[in-house]
Amino acid sequence: MDNPWEIFSNWSFKNEKHPQLTDWGIFGGFAEPLATAYLSRIQTLKVLTDEWNTKLKQFGGEPSTYNWMKFRPLRLAREEDWSDWLIYLFSESSSGYLAFDLFKIPGLPAKSLSHPIIAEREILTAGYRADIILQWQNRTFLHVEVKIGDDALDKTFETANALRKHFNATSDNWHDCILLLESQRSSWVSIAERQNHKITCITWDDAALSLRRSLIHSDETITWKVWAYSLLGAVEQRLIGMKTIHNKGDIELIQKKINILQRGLENGF
Repeated sequence: MDNPWEIFSNWSFKNEKHPQLTDWGIFGGFAEPLATAYLSRIQTLKVLTDEWNTKLKQFGGEPSTYNWMKFRPLRLAREEDWSDWLIYLFSESSSGYLAFDLFKIPGLPAKSLSHPIIAEREILTAGYRADIILQWQNRTFLHVEVKIGDDALDKTFETANALRKHFNATSDNWHDCILLLESQRSSWVSIAERQNHKITCITWDDAALSLRRSLIHSDETITWKVWAYSLLGAVEQRLIGMKTIHNKGDIELIQKKINILQRGLENGF
C-alpha cells in the first residue's frame, strides 16, 4: 500500500452541529442604568461639595479635597494620638456641641457639656487603663475607649467597671462609650450581647458627622474650629477611607461621601 493512511480517506469527521455561543447581550442593558446611577451620584456629590466649600471657605473649603494622608503637624499613628485630639476638643469646647451631638447623653443639653472640670487621659486603676475620662460641672462622668482597629474589645467592660469604682461614681451619673471603626461594629455587637453592662457604641463615621456639624452649627472660637477641621479631614481620609474619587469603581465610596456630607448639614439640636 503506497499510502498507509488511505484507509481513513472515507471517514467523515464533519460536524453539522455547531455549539451555541453564549449571548452576553443581556448584560448590555445594565450598562446604561449603571452609568446613569454613577453620573447621578457624581452630580449629587458635586453639589454637596460646593455647598461645603461655601460653608467652610474660611478654613480652606471642603476638607476631603485636601490630602491629609501626609499631615505632619501632629501624630496620627496610634490610638493615643487620636484620643489626644479628641480630649483637647472636648476640654476646650465653649459650646459643648461636639460632645452633645456625638454622645447624645439623655437629659444633658449642649451647654452643660462645655469646659469639663475633669478631662484626663490614660488613667490607670486596678490594672486597667482608660483612654478618656470627662466630668462636667453637673458631676456627670463620661468614660470613652478609643479604637482604630484594636481587636481587644471585650476588656472595655472590665475597664468601665474599674474606672467607675475608682471615681466613686454611681450608675446614674456615669456613662460609658466606645468609639471604633465601622468595620469593628459587628464584632462589638456580638461581644456586647453577652454583657449586662450598657456601653454606647459610636463609630468614626459618627465622629465625622459631629465634627462637621460643630463646624457649621456651633459658636466655638475660630481656633477650636481650625483644630476640629484638621481632625475631621484626618478622620475621613485615614480612618473612614474618604479619599479622592478616581474612577467608576468607587461608586460605594461616592455614596458614603454623599451620606456624610448630607447628614453633616443637619443640626443636632
